[in-house]
Amino acid sequence: MAVAVAAPIAQAPFIGLARFGLWLVLATSGLVYFEPAPFDLSAVALATGTLLLGMRIPGKIAPLVLLLAIILMFGLTGAMNATYVGEATKHITITAHLSVFAIVVASVFHLDPNRAPRLLIQGYVVAAVIAAAVGIDGALNLTAGAYDFASNLGRARGTFKDPNVFAPFLILPALYMTIHALRAPLLRAVGSGAVAVLLFAGIFLSFSRGAWGSVAVAGALSLILLVIFSANPLVRARILILTVTGAAALALLTVALVGQKGAGMMFKERFSLTQSYDVSGQGRFANQRAAIDVILDKPFGLGANEYARSSGLDPHSVYIKSFLMGGWPGGIAYFLLIIATLGVSVRTLLQPSPHRDLAIVLFSTFLVNALEGMVIDTDHWRHFYVLVGAIWGLYAILPDSRGRQVKVTTACPNPAS
Repeated sequence: MAVAVAAPIAQAPFIGLARFGLWLVLATSGLVYFEPAPFDLSAVALATGTLLLGMRIPGKIAPLVLLLAIILMFGLTGAMNATYVGEATKHITITAHLSVFAIVVASVFHLDPNRAPRLLIQGYVVAAVIAAAVGIDGALNLTAGAYDFASNLGRARGTFKDPNVFAPFLILPALYMTIHALRAPLLRAVGSGAVAVLLFAGIFLSFSRGAWGSVAVAGALSLILLVIFSANPLVRARILILTVTGAAALALLTVALVGQKGAGMMFKERFSLTQSYDVSGQGRFANQRAAIDVILDKPFGLGANEYARSSGLDPHSVYIKSFLMGGWPGGIAYFLLIIATLGVSVRTLLQPSPHRDLAIVLFSTFLVNALEGMVIDTDHWRHFYVLVGAIWGLYAILPDSRGRQVKVTTACPNPAS
C-alpha cells in the first residue's frame, strides 16, 4: 500500500552512500566483544561523512538534540568533579558519539524515508542472527571453544561481553520477524518464523531475567497493538491463530532447551524474581537507596564511575547513574529524554503509516528498555541509541502541520528482500 504524497528533495548526492552506511553500522552492531567495536568505527565514519557533506538535521527532532546536548554538557560538568577526570571524560565522550549516531539515524530516515527504515531493520537482523547463532553455540557447547568464547559460564552472550546486553539486543529483530511471519505469504512466513525462533532461543539461553521479562511484555504488547491496528477481520484471525501456534512452538522449544545438559540447572537457578545479590544488606536495591542519598547531597554530580569506586558497587539503574554523573540537570534531562521519546513513539504509532509495524516494535521494545533501565545500567547500550534514533526518525517523516506527508511504499518490508 502506498501513500500518494510528495517526497522531500534529496539534500545531497551521497544518499546511496548514507543508505549503505546505515546498513553497515547496523550489520556490525552485534560485534562488540572488543572495543572500539566495528559498530563504533562505522558509526563515526557515517556521522562524519554525512554531516560534513551537508545532510540536514530535521527540525522535528530539535527536542532530541537539545536534551542530548544538556545530558552531555552536564556530564562534562560532573566529570570535572571526578577524582579520575580522564576516565569520566572518556565515558561522556562515548555517550557523545552514541548520541550523535542517534541524531544521524533520525536524519537519514528523514533524508530517505522509503528505504532507510528497511535498511536499518535488514542490517539489524543480520547482526542479530550472527550474534544469536554464536551465543546458542556457546551455551550448548556445540563446537570446540565456543563455550569459553560465546558464553558466560553457560549463559549465552554471543559476540557480546555480557549476556545481559546480548539478550536485549535481540528483542527488536525477534519481534519484527515475528510480525513479518504473521503477515507474509506462507514461504516467506516460514523463513521469517525460523529467524524469529533462532533469536528467541538466543534470548532464552542468555538466562537474563530482565530480557525474559522484557521480551514477554514487549511481545504481548506488540501483538495486542498489531491486532488493534489490523482493520481486516481475516488478518486479525490469522494473527491470533498463528500467535497461539507460535507460542506452543516456543513452549516446546523451551522444554527442549531446558533438557540440554547444564541448561536445566541454569534455568532453575535463574528463574526467580530476585537473587541474593538483589536483596541482601549490601545488594543492588540497598545500594540504590544509598546512591539516592548521595544525589541529594551532590546536585552537580560526581562524574562517571565515581560512586562505584567509592561504594564498591554500581547503582545498577541508568536513572540513578544519570543523576550521579550529570547532577540534577543531567538526570532530569535523561528522564525527559525517555518521556519525550515514548511520547513521539506513541504519536507515530497512532498515525496511519505504512511504517506502523516498525513503529509497533520500536515502541514496545523501547518501553521495556526504559523499564529495565530502572534495575540495570543501559546508558552505553548501542541498541538503545538505535531505538532512539529510529523512533525520532519515524516521527520526523510524519505529516507536517500543513498535512504534507513523505512518500513511503511498504507496510512491513521483508528484511531479506
